[in-house]
Amino acid sequence: MKNKIVGIVVLMLVATTVVSATNINMKETIQTKASGDVLYCNNKIETFQPALFDWWNVDQKQTHQDGAGFWIVPIQTQTMAQSFTPTKDKLTAVSLYIFKYNATPDPVLITVSIRDNLTGSDLATKIIDTSVVTIINKGSWVLVDFEDISITPGSTYFIVCSGNKNFTTGVYCWFFAYNNTYIKGEGWIKQGETADWITLNDFGYQEADMCFKTYFRKPLDISSVPQNNEMMQSCGNRGGLFTQLPSSTNINVKEKIQPTSVGADVPILAVGDSWTYNVHWIMYKYDKNGTLWYTLNYNSTATSIVTDDTGDNYTLKETSTNIDGRATIGKYRLKFTPFTKITDEAIFRKTDLACSYELTQQKGLVFWLIGNILPFPAQYQHTFEYNDTPPFRFIPFPLNAGTNGTIPGGTQIWREKASLYWGLISLFDLSDQTNIYGGTHYHCEMANITVPKGTYNAYNVSIDLTYGLGRYHCWRYYAPEVGNQVKLYMDSDWDSTGKPGNIIEYELVSTTYTP
Repeated sequence: MKNKIVGIVVLMLVATTVVSATNINMKETIQTKASGDVLYCNNKIETFQPALFDWWNVDQKQTHQDGAGFWIVPIQTQTMAQSFTPTKDKLTAVSLYIFKYNATPDPVLITVSIRDNLTGSDLATKIIDTSVVTIINKGSWVLVDFEDISITPGSTYFIVCSGNKNFTTGVYCWFFAYNNTYIKGEGWIKQGETADWITLNDFGYQEADMCFKTYFRKPLDISSVPQNNEMMQSCGNRGGLFTQLPSSTNINVKEKIQPTSVGADVPILAVGDSWTYNVHWIMYKYDKNGTLWYTLNYNSTATSIVTDDTGDNYTLKETSTNIDGRATIGKYRLKFTPFTKITDEAIFRKTDLACSYELTQQKGLVFWLIGNILPFPAQYQHTFEYNDTPPFRFIPFPLNAGTNGTIPGGTQIWREKASLYWGLISLFDLSDQTNIYGGTHYHCEMANITVPKGTYNAYNVSIDLTYGLGRYHCWRYYAPEVGNQVKLYMDSDWDSTGKPGNIIEYELVSTTYTP
């Protein structure tokens, strides 16, 4: 199937449309300004390999290749595409891994577009001239920088690519991975202007993926990345799995993010201070074999209020209303009702608002969905409790724009259980589980953010990590005038295989807090 004469060229089969790259041993390196990626700077085009801090700007990526690529030829013959699912709300550029096969005549104009529908119009487009951009036989990461566009996290988008010259003595090819190395999208092909788009499954490549990266910040060279000796420390479930950068690493960097605020310190809270948020929560859980056994999806309005400010800690209790959602636990499918209650109680240290204890409960009347149509009323209770040592710092006070650092790691002891009918039907019971997590690197910058309560110039504390195929993104937008975050977005995969884990969104609706 892999030599089928329709969309690929193998080295000895130039009549096909998959080409095998010869002597390929390409890896992302720490070298900069070598042949590779293309950086647009003041209309001057330079080439360089992906830098050490390339991850700083990248949202989605698939960088594995199996030594072969699909033709990039005129649209009348063949057009390639790769779908992806962003976690950011901005797309500034994409990067494609392309190699030159034999004596390809230059210039070839390679058109790269972004679409939200394969048959729809372009949201952004850019033409790469191969007489200006050097693409070598072993392969080059080619950066396609276009005008920034707004996109919707969680939606599907497509990178569409084609050339303007036919295959004669040589051809440019887009590297791909044979198997499903990127689970949030897949490769596509259209063979002819009037042909339908099809996936690469028809060529024997099960959910094959093209090599690509998407950028949510303007791509940087090494000189524009903030220096930090604590960069990339190892971390556990609260982040990713990085190894620490050796202290002897000599990186000449220049800080380009300028502070736009004098800073924000820990707020002083009082009993009665409250914050109300619109909440959206999605959760997936898997057993040790990777089988999905638990899902949760709900929307609600949550109000958090300070109930105790004595001693060294604050106690906050959160109560959710307007709950609309459901949970699936093994074979049990449960739909929440207006009588389902969700509460959360947490203890925060006054000095830095680090959290040492939290208890979350979902309980009350639900509909147990039996079969496809029969809703059966049942009493449901789900309890989740954890203790952190040391207390976990969600927001690393004091905050200053243009800074970065590490949120310390620690040990978490947690327990969780769920049941129906006041414990008569036990759904699961997980007690005294231990999670040891490492430090997580964060960056703080100013962001103008609009939520139902209003528009704020907030401190965005962002964490962007990878662990194998898994990713962890968390952005907390803290506004001093409300003494709390005005927006939270977190998207974390379950493990290093890239299985989806959690998506949590909070947006401020109202508050009683005054500085």
